[in-house]
Amino acid sequence: MKEQTKKYIENIDNYLITTYGEVKPEWEMIISILGDTYDEYLEMQEIIKETGLYNPQTGRKNPLIASVKDARATIFKLTQHLGISPYADAKIKVPDCDDTEDYITNLTNG
Repeated sequence: MKEQTKKYIENIDNYLITTYGEVKPEWEMIISILGDTYDEYLEMQEIIKETGLYNPQTGRKNPLIASVKDARATIFKLTQHLGISPYADAKIKVPDCDDTEDYITNLTNG
């Protein structure tokens, strides 16, 4: 695992601990897949930088461009599933209330 990926996963773990108090065991596979995908994404980006976006002989796009797009989509979905993107965070609404009755009232009255 690349150092950049290790730092990224560490930051995700810290965020989840701060937000939820722990990193639950059932989240480990999602985090692992996210780390693997991020590693692959970084590697493909490096190769594209070396080889270019287009093949100079054929004029065709680098085939890794489609793979990078897929990796980005996977990363985006996994961050949403973990609730670590600003979009996902905004969708999680915690009603401001003092007790269970207030909580239920806030949920039902929206």
